[in-house]
Amino acid sequence: MFMSRAALVLALATAAGGAFAQSPVDPLKPAQHWRLTTINGERFPALARFSLAIDRRIAGRAPCNTFLATLEGTADSFTIGPIVSTRTACENMAEETEFLQVFGATTSARFDGENLVMTGPDGSELVFVKTDPPET
Repeated sequence: MFMSRAALVLALATAAGGAFAQSPVDPLKPAQHWRLTTINGERFPALARFSLAIDRRIAGRAPCNTFLATLEGTADSFTIGPIVSTRTACENMAEETEFLQVFGATTSARFDGENLVMTGPDGSELVFVKTDPPET
């Protein structure tokens, strides 16, 4: 009787472990920090980054300004709420405008290796690398 219970416990533990191992990793998991590397296949020449909080609020830094937004949905299909940002001008305003427009229009996210790839319905693509939280 003892062996059958032990075998049952082992079988259940193995099955559960297999189910967890196969579950997909959420690319939009909160508390990750991302830095932009490319837009539409072109290296991005300025610094842009973001993170997603557990309440689905986005906080980030575009080349010139900090910004906030919300995210509704899942990695397969989401919308980014209105982006609000500070209003400081700098020499990278063209890059900032491009980043915020493309970022705000993205509707899906996936992993490509270690990179986060966010895409829009028009095929636009942002590629991010994981990074450390910014210093405060």
